[in-house]
Amino acid sequence: MPEGSADRAILVPWLWDVLAAGIVVGGATLLQRGEAPWVLPPRYYGELWAMAASHLAIAVYLARLPRRGVRAAFPRILVSAAAVFLSAYLALVALRSIGNTGASRGLIATGFGISVLLATVRAVEHRRGRILVPLATLLGLALGVPVVRTVKRTGDATAEVVKVISTGLLTLEVRTQPGLTGPALGDGGAIVRLGSGYLVVTGRGTLFRMRHASSESPLLAERLSLPPPMDRSGYLADQPDSAAALRLRVTGMAIDTTVTPIRIYLAHEVWRHTEKCFALRVSSAAVTAAGVSTMPDRPWTTEFESQPCLPPTKGFDDIETGGRIALTADHALLLTTGDFGYDGVEVPDFPQDSASDYGKVFRRDPVTRRWQQFTRGHRNPQGLLVDRQGRIWETEHGPQGGDELNLLVAGRNYGWPLVTYGTQYGAHYWPPNPEGRDHGTFAEPAYAFMPSIGISNLIEISGTAFPEWEGDLMLSSLKDRSLWRTRLRDGHAIYVEQIFIGRRIRDLVQGANGEIEIWTDEGDMVTVMRSRQGSTPESAFEQCRGCHEAARIGTALAPTLKGAFGREVASLTDYSYSNALRHVGGRWSPERLDSFLRDPMGFAPGTRMSFGGVKDSDERRKVIEYLRKF
Repeated sequence: MPEGSADRAILVPWLWDVLAAGIVVGGATLLQRGEAPWVLPPRYYGELWAMAASHLAIAVYLARLPRRGVRAAFPRILVSAAAVFLSAYLALVALRSIGNTGASRGLIATGFGISVLLATVRAVEHRRGRILVPLATLLGLALGVPVVRTVKRTGDATAEVVKVISTGLLTLEVRTQPGLTGPALGDGGAIVRLGSGYLVVTGRGTLFRMRHASSESPLLAERLSLPPPMDRSGYLADQPDSAAALRLRVTGMAIDTTVTPIRIYLAHEVWRHTEKCFALRVSSAAVTAAGVSTMPDRPWTTEFESQPCLPPTKGFDDIETGGRIALTADHALLLTTGDFGYDGVEVPDFPQDSASDYGKVFRRDPVTRRWQQFTRGHRNPQGLLVDRQGRIWETEHGPQGGDELNLLVAGRNYGWPLVTYGTQYGAHYWPPNPEGRDHGTFAEPAYAFMPSIGISNLIEISGTAFPEWEGDLMLSSLKDRSLWRTRLRDGHAIYVEQIFIGRRIRDLVQGANGEIEIWTDEGDMVTVMRSRQGSTPESAFEQCRGCHEAARIGTALAPTLKGAFGREVASLTDYSYSNALRHVGGRWSPERLDSFLRDPMGFAPGTRMSFGGVKDSDERRKVIEYLRKF
């Protein structure tokens, strides 16, 4: 073999392996998260490196097999890949209690599947030069579209993404402004309304003022000079590995505009350098209308600091911090604290310990300025709201299931960790109460989510923008990346409606014109408003999907509409049609579909399609347009 050919025979497979490792990481994150790897929060970095290293380890193993006269058959590839990826996942789980490292089964499993596919191609040794290069080109092109879209999303803050979605009572327009504050630097942060605009604080404590130049223009972001309330650089200097350091983040914000100058309150984690431990602190700063501190030398004043200070040892969990704040009408300040992982399972039970500040909701008296425990028995309170009636609502994470919406009453105990509607991770019961079916003598939630949605903050809908939703609570979620509209009666949820947004929602607020503004963990701003364009063909079809798409709801109330356009009427063999429809005959044309949608009973007297029809001709046209493509 010529020398150049030999070098190429060695070089091409290893270039392929490096590219394939990138494809494993990029493909897994795009499929699982809908994002490119470089825009994910830092907690995912461990998973990304683990997947890349796992695939390269498999490549090295496969490269050595031919030297020993062993054929790299598919079963061998599958078993070896499973062993490597499972080891990587278990290592991440073990490291989870030490550093800010993820351990997502879905992400790792997706990476495993992609790695097996690419490793199988790699094993075709004798044709590698002719197969790997064109295949790499094809895979690059396949991944190119979503990657380019993600680059555009993260690099151009003015490139709004607009979609129209249909809900039970109205059609919405959802406008996403990507990367308005730059790349997301760790989850956390909050948003509050300030005049006709908004004030946003990131998880790292950077403050931005948001406003519209005009009613039709996108949001503009202006960074304020106010420094973060916590000393992150001092904290990182104390860590042996700053890349694996736990989060030190802002968790909540409130603003008092009834005083001059305006006062901003931030809840945030704090690191005590001398004692090497964490606490939750509320800091406040007086600022001018332009967002400039009135005391630039020492802008932040400590209003509250939790006790005891918690070292990052066994049981400590920096995810379960709580840390939402809210102001009441009489200027009392409310604060939620999480249990920081101390849930009584092999560690102290802080939420039920009155001497501990964790797992509680506190209230600061507006006159005496003294803090008192308002309620206790909370796990990780991520939402806090004072509604127009003065009622206080709180949302909190359960363990495996059991996320709660609670109506708080002073002095009540909400039961955690003694009771929950969730279960232990990997089990079907909760160890402190394995036979429990309710909260017993403890306060019951207004609603509990099974499975968990990763519940976040909430607001009450008011004003004229969404009169159909007046008085409803709008809950948000991280895991499910959705809004959950909640209809209330007598302090309980009658129903909840999921509205998928596609971003991890950290906080939300209702704007001056009634629009809902969302702050996400991805660093995006999402505006939800009533649709000004009307429905799209896809959203118009949603009213049909519930009954006609059996795979979605697990029942056969009506036949599938896939391929209905141009099909003979009542022609599917696996569905029992009414006699009325069977006797119609002919095929579904645009005119016949329009007639049927306008008045099903008039089109086929006796049909089981027992609804009043779609009266809006434009809605019917859009449904027919969708069916033409479906």
